[in-house]
Parts: sequence; structure tokens; C-alpha cells
Amino acid sequence: MTTSESIAAPPADIRDLIAAAEPRGRVLYTFVRQLVDELEEAVPWELLHAPPAEGHELPARIGRLLDLVQGTPQRITNELDELTLSGEPFGREARAEAEFYFAALHQMTAPSRRLLSAAAEKAPPGGALTRVALDHLAELAADLKNEYASAMMGAAAALLSNGRWLGVEVETTLFPEKADERLLNRRLLSGLKEASRALATIKSEFPWRDMVVSWQARKPVDRYAFADLLAVRTPLLRLLTVANRRAFFSGDHRLLRKRETLLGDRLRELEELHLRSIDLVTKNSAGAGAELYDRLIGLLVEIAAVVDVEVLRELIGGDALRRSRSRRPTAQLSPGATEEDPLTPLLAEEDLTIFIHLLLGAVTKRQSITFESGEVPIVRSVPDDTEPGTQTARNPRSDSSVAISLREAGNTHERLSTALARLLKPGYEPWKAFQMVHKLQARLRVLPPSLSAEILPFLSDLRNEVLPLVEEAAAIGSVPVKAAETLRACEKRLAASDFFRPESGTEIGADIGRVIRLLESLVTTFKAGTGVPSAQR
Repeated sequence: MTTSESIAAPPADIRDLIAAAEPRGRVLYTFVRQLVDELEEAVPWELLHAPPAEGHELPARIGRLLDLVQGTPQRITNELDELTLSGEPFGREARAEAEFYFAALHQMTAPSRRLLSAAAEKAPPGGALTRVALDHLAELAADLKNEYASAMMGAAAALLSNGRWLGVEVETTLFPEKADERLLNRRLLSGLKEASRALATIKSEFPWRDMVVSWQARKPVDRYAFADLLAVRTPLLRLLTVANRRAFFSGDHRLLRKRETLLGDRLRELEELHLRSIDLVTKNSAGAGAELYDRLIGLLVEIAAVVDVEVLRELIGGDALRRSRSRRPTAQLSPGATEEDPLTPLLAEEDLTIFIHLLLGAVTKRQSITFESGEVPIVRSVPDDTEPGTQTARNPRSDSSVAISLREAGNTHERLSTALARLLKPGYEPWKAFQMVHKLQARLRVLPPSLSAEILPFLSDLRNEVLPLVEEAAAIGSVPVKAAETLRACEKRLAASDFFRPESGTEIGADIGRVIRLLESLVTTFKAGTGVPSAQR
């Protein structure tokens, strides 16, 4: 396909879409549709997002969830076996692609499966769980279910499309749950932006210093002076509703809830003491309430620590901030010791401003891989495979100042040949994954970020073992400098790739292809004993 060829839009009706697919795609879609329904039947979202207080049935349901997930790879193999035995055309390479795709996505969930399994094993059989243990178990199960179901639906859509369309174009047609996913992502993104704006306003416009000065002088402030500060909780509370729980990444909902609780507890006490300080003036209690004013100052300082550490720095100074950070939280103190600095545990984690900023960036990336209103912000064509004219890396070993001894020069070819023979061996898993991602990207054009990330293990081998030797060879003239520069440039771009950007797929695919061709050319060269890659001569 050339760059001028356009890609036909997929059918909008699910029946037409499935009818237009190959038998393999129809079978895999039917299986994944059944799997998603079984996951929901095993442990419904309502049970995970708002677990009942008793929670007796949750461990058993989570056991069923784990059994379903653990058994999925074998079930996929069985489905492919049945399809092959049915006589439907199903090439070995197409089967390998499907198995690799699902296996990679299954492996992606290994950390979540281990965490949930460990937590489930600790649950007392038939016994009541504490509220904390119940929430933790439900959170881990929700994370695994969401992660696994979403990945499987994406895989089915991509394989059913089989390169004719983009998998993400047909996801919502095949799986209505994907439309819900996108709606939740948009809602969460909007809520995070609102919270970020509220925190930025409080940081810049709230009179932090004026409050402290007034209370140090034992003077109350205006009754409604805290209206904006109290209002900052509103967007945070909206984010924490049950309706938004599914859109959060692993642990983020709990971490945000913890920070909001720290803020809310202090704001409630601050408002109560603030009203009492006004009553002191009304009752002409001059000179009274020194402890009350000190506590008001302390609360405002603690709130600053929760909201934004830069505000705290302005209130107490950099030296005091460093001292508070250097102390250990109470849980880490020796037995019998006391924690006198209330700021220390608050400074042990990111403040709300940083936390929301990081979460906003992560959700924005996730949102960027979805398509809105039927518009696809991707170049709908396959690019040509010309070498890039820019962004080539300078070869550090090609400089005349790099001196390579004759002994090193004599060993370079042997060491490079040995490294290539080991890393490019057909059975070497990182190399197989690197090649398979390239094949899938060429066929499907847009891959899930988790699948694209399967190139990283081999990329690490390339950076740490192959590139230094290639650049040594280039320095002594046995490998063209251009080949070393191209290989280094590809490695740098791939290492810096943002797998969440849909348009990065074609860029990644082109660079993977260059790396594969250059490495295979090097292997051929050294086997032939020419010392110069045939593709570069």
C-alpha cells in the first residue's frame, strides 16, 4: 500500500462488521464477548465499586475472577485449534500473531494478578473482612477486571480488523463497554482539569500569609474568608464518586481519597476554630484564646502541606521545610519515641497539586488513544520506509580522538558476531517479541501501548550490548559510520517513544523495521566475512 491509498471506513453496524471479518476474527470476537460477560457475572462492577459491609461473598467471587483470567490463554489456544480443525484457512503466521497478541496482553496483567492473588489468600475463609481489607480487595479486583477486559476487547477488535481498519475504530461498535470506557475517561479528565484549576487558584489567590499574620497578632479574620479554600474540596469530592471509580488507574482512587481526607479533616477543624475565634471578639475576651490562634496557624500550615508544598515553603521557609522532611514519620520511629512535627507524615507523599498534575497527564495520554465523534486523528495510510533525513545521532566513537588498540580492533568482530548470534537467535524471546510487534504493527497499524512496550526488553539489549560494539566497528572502518548512526538514532527514538500516541505507531514501526534490517544485514556481513553490511555498501 502506498501513502496515497486511503483506508475504507469500517461498517457502522455490528452485524455488517462481523460479516465482513475473516473467520478467525469472528471466532476471536465471539470468545472475547463471552469472556467479558463471564467476568461481569463472576464479580459485578457494583460489588467492586461499593462492596457491602459484610463482604462474605467477595473472596469466592474474586477466586472465580482469577480462575477465568488464568485460564484464558488455554481457552484461546483451544479456540484456535478448533478453528484450524474446522478446515477454515488459517496460516501458521496468522495463528502465531493471534497467540502472541493475546499472550502479551495476558502477561501485561501479571503484576495485577499477583497482587490480587496474594490479597485473596490472606482473606479469612468464610470470615468477616475488615472494612480496610474489603476495600483493598475490591480495589485490586476492579483493577484486574478493568485492565483485563479492556485489553481483551482491544485485542479482539484489532484482530477482527486484520489491518483493514484500525482496531480502535471498531471497538465501540463491537463492545458497547468501550464506549462507556471513553465516556468515563472524558468525565475523569474534565474533573481532573477542574480540580487542577481550583488548586492553582487557591495557591495564587488565597491570602495564606495574611491569615498567618492576623492570627500571630491574635486577631480574627473575616467570617467568610475561607470560602474559596473550603470550595476546593468540591471538585475533589466529585472525582471520588462511585461513578468515577472505574476510570481511575490502580491505587489512584485510594491515594486521592487519602489526600482528600487529610484536607477535609483539617478544613472542618479550621472552620470550627475560626468561628470560635470570632466569638472571642464578640464576647470581648481580649487576650484569650492564645492556644486557639496557634492551632489555627498550625492547621493552615498543615493544609498548605497537603495542597501545595510551595505554598508551605513560602509560609515556613525553606530551612524549616527541609527539617520537617528530614524527620522520620511516626511509624518508622524507634519504640517509645514520639513524632512532634505534624508536617512530617504529610510531606512523605506528593501534595495534591503534584498528584492531580501527574494523574491529569496520565489520563490525558490514555484519552489520546481514543477517537471522538467518529473522527480519527491519525494519518490513515501506511508510510513509505525511507530513511529519515533528520534526527540522526552523532557517533561518539567515530571521533578521531577515540583510540582503539590493535587488540581491541582484532576482537571487535568476534565480540559483535557473538552478541548478534546470541541476541538474534530464533528462540530468544525479546527478539521474537521485537519482530512480532513489527509484524503486527504493519498489519494492524495501531497497537495497544502495552503491546508496543514488548519491544523494550530487546531495545535494552540493543542499547547495552550491540550498539557499543557496532560503534567500535564503525570507528575502525569495518562498519559504515552511517549504519552505526542510523542504529543509534533508531534506538533513541524508540526508547523515547510515547506508546500512548496513536500516530506514534507508524513511527515506531518504521524504526523497528530499520533496526531489524540493519541487524540482519550485519549478521549476513559477518558470516560472509566482508566486514561491511551489504545493505550499506
